Amino acid sequence: MKVFLSMNGESSKIENPAQIRANVARAAAAAGMDFEDLSEQIEGIRGWENLKSLMAQPGIWVLNDSVMLHLEPKFPYVQISRDIPWVTSDLGPNCIGLFTQTMLESMEGVLDLTHVLTRIQPIRQLSPVTIHMVNDYAPSDNGTIARHGLAAASWGHVCLHGDIHYQFQFFESDSLPHVWNIMEQLDEMAPDGSLCMFTNRDICLTPESTSIIRAFMANRGLTMAHAHRVDVANFGLYSTRELAATFYPGKDLFCWIKGCLPPATGFHKNLVLGREGWDAAFGILFGGVKTKIPYPVIYHLVHEAEWTVNKDNQHNQIVLSHIGLPVMNNGGYLAEAF
Repeated sequence: MKVFLSMNGESSKIENPAQIRANVARAAAAAGMDFEDLSEQIEGIRGWENLKSLMAQPGIWVLNDSVMLHLEPKFPYVQISRDIPWVTSDLGPNCIGLFTQTMLESMEGVLDLTHVLTRIQPIRQLSPVTIHMVNDYAPSDNGTIARHGLAAASWGHVCLHGDIHYQFQFFESDSLPHVWNIMEQLDEMAPDGSLCMFTNRDICLTPESTSIIRAFMANRGLTMAHAHRVDVANFGLYSTRELAATFYPGKDLFCWIKGCLPPATGFHKNLVLGREGWDAAFGILFGGVKTKIPYPVIYHLVHEAEWTVNKDNQHNQIVLSHIGLPVMNNGGYLAEAF
């Protein structure tokens, strides 16, 4: 089997062709396949029949949104989509993978593409709609307000410049809410087929976050996923490319297709947001390492970890002891590592 690459499309024009070419070649080699970049050859082809003849070669094509996609390819193919603004053609019946350009520029993308090339199974396209819910209750000190303002600015950047199908909602509460109540309300109010997404109030999204999340979930056939954040020291908006993938142990984003919330125990439903350990329990509930998003799609302005020393923290600790999460030597929960 051979992997062919074409980067000729204009609507999803490739910004970093050398890096993507190198990484597609790495993935093909890891999958035990030959590789050939036909981008220049295709650029010089004239006539539909000549293009169809070239595309009739047996193999797997990796291509961006181009005239080749609109020929209803009969071969298995991987589609490269644009990052910002997010847009992708409807996936054909022979599409086996969907990647944004940012994904394919990273080593995580090489691993993902290797998985896709060795599996060779058609994927299901997710609905374009993303509903993001956060809690509106928060302390009123300046530091907290500043972090929340930065997070809100990042969400606004996504909906205005990154993904027109994304919207955020607030969960109204007079005190720290139970995590499950937020998830349940989001699942009930979201339109059918939507990607539901829950984060902490001070978690920022990269502009490419929703396109990367839905592509990753489609490639893996997932109905739920979760992500670790990257802590940043400087106040500002960051893209996925700008974030070093040094993840914080805790989890701050949980997402699922509407109607696919995992079954939760009464103990899970009793965990409170804003106190230690709730994310470790929900990380296991959402599939653990098998559903972890490997790309840096969320970030957080670092601050003192007051949730670990708060006098009200005992509530979650008692609940977690009933769930049975092992405690590490540093006081954290073992599940935070996954």
